Amino acid sequence: MDFATALCVPVNTVADHRALGHLVRGVRDAGRVHDMTITDQLRQNLTALRSNGNLRALPSLRCRKLLSPKGMSLSSKCSRRGCRMRVAKAAFTYGSVQGSEAGGVLVRLPSPLDTASTFRYTLGRTSAQQSCNCTLNGKGMKDTVVGVDLGASKIALGLVDASDALLDSARMPTYAERGPEQAVQRIVDAIAGMERTAGRRVEAVGVCSPGPVDHFNGIIVAPPNMPTWRNVPFRAMLHDALGRPVTLEHDAKASALGEFHAGAGKSHGARDMAFIIIGTGVGAAMIIDGQLFRGRRDEAGEVGHVTIDRNGAPGSSGVLGCLESFTSGPSLERRYAALSGASGVTGEQIVQLYDAGDRHAIAVLEDAGDALAAGVGILAMVMDIDLFVIGGSVARAGERLLRPARAALPKYCYKHVAPRITLVETALHETGAILGAAWQAREIAH
Repeated sequence: MDFATALCVPVNTVADHRALGHLVRGVRDAGRVHDMTITDQLRQNLTALRSNGNLRALPSLRCRKLLSPKGMSLSSKCSRRGCRMRVAKAAFTYGSVQGSEAGGVLVRLPSPLDTASTFRYTLGRTSAQQSCNCTLNGKGMKDTVVGVDLGASKIALGLVDASDALLDSARMPTYAERGPEQAVQRIVDAIAGMERTAGRRVEAVGVCSPGPVDHFNGIIVAPPNMPTWRNVPFRAMLHDALGRPVTLEHDAKASALGEFHAGAGKSHGARDMAFIIIGTGVGAAMIIDGQLFRGRRDEAGEVGHVTIDRNGAPGSSGVLGCLESFTSGPSLERRYAALSGASGVTGEQIVQLYDAGDRHAIAVLEDAGDALAAGVGILAMVMDIDLFVIGGSVARAGERLLRPARAALPKYCYKHVAPRITLVETALHETGAILGAAWQAREIAH
């Protein structure tokens, strides 16, 4: 099956999308593509590929004549030598050079499918040919993974199949003060129990944790609410203990991926989305044009530690008047205690008191909503995002928090920006981070 034919085959499964993703990425790095008719089916395929991450590198393409930034057209008009000669990069990135033939190069790419994927690129100014014996049947996929949501107070795990169905789950305290080694061992034990119960082998594990996180090197850097965890190589520790591929991601970014692919992002048909997670701490993740926005050092999204009141009290990170100091669960409890004089009232109880008409509870949640509006307004003005999804334990306050936030938005952004902002509660809650981490695990398993 050649490249043009493969791209125009109707695809319905994740396996098909990944197989086509191999084709697109390989041809992208190799250089030139034959002209082809842009059919409706091709447009649908490319859109689906972008939505599940297989065209993630398009925004950084040096040659935008090869694939358009939106991934909706193909062209053979590029004659740049740099594009034609990038087959070496394809081999380096995706596999190994198997040999040369008639001025061409044979590159073998890793494939999640039963049959190997082989592409032949003929370098030159006038032609480029590809052949592929890759089938699009999805057989042999490594489909069972585990997503782990590692928080300051709890660890939640989920066994997830290829359709993002949650087959099994587990939950346990983190005991963060006891250090990361014991957390690793208990995660390994929990995964072993899931494998025995489900009768399946876990192929990879995705972990998310509070930030800051060094995603690329697999290090939990310095979570404010886990003070004894500093520069912990958690990915390597879990990989060594488990013997399976492991990914590590910021919890807000993992939740955003889960929400984007299976929750509010999917139901709203969004291409851009911000996910703000409010629990023990506050973090955020932004998806721009279907892809996570990481920033240069992978620290984008720490909106919880952005100052919204220069005269406010410091949050857990020491930043004065930050969003977290007004909206996190512990902050709500402290603010209620300060207003009412009653200590030990939990966030859940504050919601119940709100419903009972308690004026202190109403003041706390309305003030938190106003603070949330300030954070949302900052992101909307800076990033030009319209869909904001709120997750985490505090999000369970629902409209008690979101209604005052929507009402306050015009104070914190342009008047024409506020009406187009959609502010909603997460559709997934705790499972969002697990599904997002599992989505990343499945990517490396393949």
